Amino acid sequence: MKKAVKIMLMLMITISCTPTEPPENEAPVIRGVYAFPEEITINDETTLSCIAEDPDEDNIMVSWSSQTGSFPNGNTGSTVLWKAPGTAGEYYIRVYVEDLSHHHDIDSVKVKVTTITPVEMILVPGGTYQMGDTRNEGESNEKPVHSVSLSSFYIGKYEVTQKLWYRVMGTSPSGFRVDGVNLPVEQVSWYGAINFCNALSDEEGLERYYTVSLTTVTTNPGKKGYRLPTEAEWEYAAKEGLTGSDSPSKYSGSDNIEEVAWYSGNSGGRTHNVGTKAANELGIYDMSGNVFEWCWDRYGEYSSSPQTNPQGPASGSDRVLRGGSWYNIDNFDGCRSTLRPWIYPAFTHNAVGFRLARDL
Repeated sequence: MKKAVKIMLMLMITISCTPTEPPENEAPVIRGVYAFPEEITINDETTLSCIAEDPDEDNIMVSWSSQTGSFPNGNTGSTVLWKAPGTAGEYYIRVYVEDLSHHHDIDSVKVKVTTITPVEMILVPGGTYQMGDTRNEGESNEKPVHSVSLSSFYIGKYEVTQKLWYRVMGTSPSGFRVDGVNLPVEQVSWYGAINFCNALSDEEGLERYYTVSLTTVTTNPGKKGYRLPTEAEWEYAAKEGLTGSDSPSKYSGSDNIEEVAWYSGNSGGRTHNVGTKAANELGIYDMSGNVFEWCWDRYGEYSSSPQTNPQGPASGSDRVLRGGSWYNIDNFDGCRSTLRPWIYPAFTHNAVGFRLARDL
């Protein structure tokens, strides 16, 4: 019996003294690789992001590589900038994640590079129309109905998109990014829209329509650069250029809001890609709903006197918004073509964007 106990004790001592093998170090794991935006134009930049973790909680190093293009601020880190080459195409940028034991994981992300395309603009022939609430269903500030004569002008076929904004400004102010870069840009102030107009004009070699000095903005009539539509131009385009006794629809292009607008009843609480609802008769999309659109004008009460190419009041602090947005409730008629809310020009919101205009 004593001998058996002695053998057991020796076995226990032997087992307890046997060194245990350290667990094998595990490789880091890449959970996701992203590019925003996923589509850019030649020589533009996109932001690349990598989400990775190490099971052993080791420090990891993230590095990026591509056969073409460049990394302006370096190619290491979980977030880097990648500058596209001067040739259109689809490019795969590789990300390499390594831990201290040289275990690694590899993945890649695709970026589509396109050539710069001109902004799509719609010609709105000049004419004389009745501005204001001709349907007798609006607010008091939509009256009196008055005659307005306008020269021909161009207006954006679509609201300015996140893709276009990023291309020109290199920033991403928008809160909604569910469907990608063809969502309308939002969270842009009136001042931001003005600066964008000048930046896009510079990119296309056009003379600036605006002169900006801090918060003072003046126009340069006769210049062909991009600008915001006036309130009168905006309503005329929304009413499809109807003149004389023609009766405009309640919304831009239809009396049925479902056909032409993203609003609270169908938006799901967010913006949607531009051009996915029906256009009005001029071929302009989203003038009702999706996002409110800044106009040039300061806010002021209407006059009953006929006007020609009105620019709005000469003084005042607030600027006009038009068109309604994704959160407007139909019962409140928030997307009607004649509704004219106003707000201070530094205001930003995820329901506020804008549309471009140009002189002929």
